[in-house]
Amino acid sequence: MATNNNYNIDDVRENEFYSTSARVINSSYNRLNFLQRAPAVFIFDISGSMQQSLPTLKSSVRRMLLELREALPANGELAVLVFGSIVVELTELTPIDLYTDAVIEQLTHAFDQTLGTTYTALALKSALALIDSRKELYECGSYPPVILTVTDGLPVPPADVSEEQAEAELDDVCRELKRRAALNEINSIVLGLNDGVPFSPHQVEVFRKISTDVGGTDGQPRYLEFGKVDLSRVIRYATSLVVSYTQSVTGGASAANAMDRSIEGVRK
Repeated sequence: MATNNNYNIDDVRENEFYSTSARVINSSYNRLNFLQRAPAVFIFDISGSMQQSLPTLKSSVRRMLLELREALPANGELAVLVFGSIVVELTELTPIDLYTDAVIEQLTHAFDQTLGTTYTALALKSALALIDSRKELYECGSYPPVILTVTDGLPVPPADVSEEQAEAELDDVCRELKRRAALNEINSIVLGLNDGVPFSPHQVEVFRKISTDVGGTDGQPRYLEFGKVDLSRVIRYATSLVVSYTQSVTGGASAANAMDRSIEGVRK
């Protein structure tokens, strides 16, 4: 469960990366309009309970972006969001080759501080809004995007949002995710980080609500659970998952089949 932590929203918004490089790389979004896009959105929980894990998360995300730059096809696009009590959109959906070494280095500065509680609903709504905002720019369309959320616990809204409101928001956005998944328009999966003990039934329920992949033997939406101590391995797993998913959907697989193949493939 996330805890409160002191942070300054203005500091986040005036971060060197947020104020400069984001504009630079996103000014070139349309240069690959002759290709059908293959989008992926990463959502990273940097709430208070992730504080001890931030150094590992920072270095792992840096390595992940460098590896994805080499492994994804030319039509691959990534967006990176971090969240706590607020959501910070570090990059819009951006062609992977525009993630230069300098951009990646600046982007990862966002992992130097936590952002309060765990407003999961707002993060998912932001990811959907980001995807929707790009649709009209994709002249050749896009393959089904994947949203990959890395989080360590139950949603905890900020002080000015009631638990009832936050729960209703989460229910609404998860229904929308599942509606789109049923139409082969999107895929969403959670990589859950535990503190050495299995997640509670309530946490499992939330993760299954967010995930759209139904590849498990019990017919329930499938999430992936890891120990927080294995965070670097988790991010390597996420890297392989996105590469495999992108290869599968661009090869003609449905979003559901692509995710199923990807999970089974990276487990081998």
